[in-house]
Amino acid sequence: FSSILGWFHRGYVDVVGYTYGSHPILYSSGNQPFMPMMCSGEYGFNCNYMPIVKESNKRKALAFWREGLRLEHIHVGYSFLSFYKVIESQFKQGKKKVNWINSEILTLTGEAGNRVKELQHNKIDAGLHVFKSCRCAVAHASLGGEIIDPDIPEDRTRIQQDLIIVHALAEKFIREELNIPDEMDVYKGRNA
Repeated sequence: FSSILGWFHRGYVDVVGYTYGSHPILYSSGNQPFMPMMCSGEYGFNCNYMPIVKESNKRKALAFWREGLRLEHIHVGYSFLSFYKVIESQFKQGKKKVNWINSEILTLTGEAGNRVKELQHNKIDAGLHVFKSCRCAVAHASLGGEIIDPDIPEDRTRIQQDLIIVHALAEKFIREELNIPDEMDVYKGRNA
């Protein structure tokens, strides 16, 4: 529910505590790096028209999306992996995933599109770069292989720059391939 709700409202929802007993006593899981905010007021928060997501693969994609958003300002590398898993979790064959990424990465706009153009200008294959120099470099630490070293500021900066690419690809996949609407998609299509 929290993953669907977060996607629908273009943010993320994370359970950080709960109340119990007859008096509201907040239990929290330690200091949270961000204060969760919820819109309030008579029309501030509305779950009407939220999509019903029954397929487990779609729910997993939304869960990885939520995890990626949650980690974006905490651990960029793990955020990158979560956004990458949105796409990776939807393919049985790696070749189909690679083909999708390579075709869609060229259609990105905004900051992500600018980063792709910057990579291309430097004669770097953007799709391969996202896989080898980012995803594998964060996930694996093999001797002599490419890694993201937490002690090297340039590595942290580069993964931060490339995070916008995989973030945009994950959003595109959920929106266009899985066809899961958010509140603005629903608003555009419903008869008020």
